[in-house]
Amino acid sequence: MKCIRCHQDIEFTTIFDRSDAYWPYHNWIAFGCPFCKSDNYVLLEEKTLPKRLIIPGENSTAPSAGVISIGYLDAFPEPTFVSVETMEVAGLVLNGDEEKVEIRLGSRRWVIKAKKRQSP
Repeated sequence: MKCIRCHQDIEFTTIFDRSDAYWPYHNWIAFGCPFCKSDNYVLLEEKTLPKRLIIPGENSTAPSAGVISIGYLDAFPEPTFVSVETMEVAGLVLNGDEEKVEIRLGSRRWVIKAKKRQSP
């Protein structure tokens, strides 16, 4: 993915390593670009693959893929995420609640705490 300001390539793991805020009702996370330090926002979406792909005797849930979109927030008339780039990521697993989101990708795991009672 590319920073929306300096357009440098940023790996998913770097995005998650640098994430410092999560908005649970929007599935947005914020992170600072490691190159230009500008704020970037990411929309996380988990997509479950069709159940016919489940292997009997294996997982009780379908394998997953996630969609990650990088973009910016437009605050008029209310906070809205505007996507600039979107990618599907195989194996991305999200588990969020009002307090935090847990992100798993391969053997890596991140926990990002939720922002309280405010939008970006």
